[in-house]
Amino acid sequence: MVAAIDDRQVAALDVKPGYFLEFVPLPAGTLEGQGTFAKLTVSAQAIGGGAVPPVAIEQFNLQDPDRVMWGYGEGWFEPELNPGTARSWRWMGERAVLRVHGGGHGVTVRLNVESPRHYFSRGSLVRISAGDRVVAEVTPSADFTLEATVPADALAAANGRITVTADQVFVAGEREGTADPRRLALRVYAVTVEPQITPKSF
Repeated sequence: MVAAIDDRQVAALDVKPGYFLEFVPLPAGTLEGQGTFAKLTVSAQAIGGGAVPPVAIEQFNLQDPDRVMWGYGEGWFEPELNPGTARSWRWMGERAVLRVHGGGHGVTVRLNVESPRHYFSRGSLVRISAGDRVVAEVTPSADFTLEATVPADALAAANGRITVTADQVFVAGEREGTADPRRLALRVYAVTVEPQITPKSF
């Protein structure tokens, strides 16, 4: 996969078929050029020739280096929507990763989650971790919001990877009588990742 800005290459990645997330730092002056807008082009070609695979951008963001930026990494499934209620969500497996560029900041992570008791006889043990550091843990019996603060040093030590885990999972097709092989742990209605707010001293 190749990304270019105003026809100048800024990234060339060898990626496997499927979904992936990549942060690409842009050197100073990359966005300078004629006109108000710069043109971003993303293209792909098969290694060794062959048919050119299609490419679609699902997540995109552009920020200054000192700003927080994040995206859904491995362990998350495609977004879904109930047209009747206009409510959206993503399912996650038993281990899902949020990839975060902290810009030197700690961050606050907040998840709005459906109760695991809709699918299991007991509440799931849900944890948020940065590397080996557990920053939040809960065993809910109803819909819940889980919030955790990840300090800047913990985020850097974890290479920007915040992990959400749950200790129970089911195969979607076995519940629905379909061939859906997804292993589902939690239905997550909303995720936010924001810079940690440092209290002012007076």
